[in-house]
Amino acid sequence: MKVLCVAEKPSVAKSVAGILADAHRAQRSTRNSKNKYVKNYEVRGVRFDGAECDVVVTSLLGHLFEIDFPPEYRRWNAMPPDACFAAPIVKDVRE
Repeated sequence: MKVLCVAEKPSVAKSVAGILADAHRAQRSTRNSKNKYVKNYEVRGVRFDGAECDVVVTSLLGHLFEIDFPPEYRRWNAMPPDACFAAPIVKDVRE
């Protein structure tokens, strides 16, 4: 079985691959990608749910979407600070 694991950032991908390799006494290799900061870590021989797997761990860069308050909450001096804890949030996908 092949498994793809996508991490939040490059350092997390490297750590996850290392942990998998150590925990399963598996072989680990590294391949470069087109981006100098992103690497693909291949971990062969990981046991998952009783089956042997080959896992590729990679990562993303940047933010996929933004989280912010609605316009009525963006003026910090216009409301009590504790109002932000109950304020709704708006998710917006970047172009």
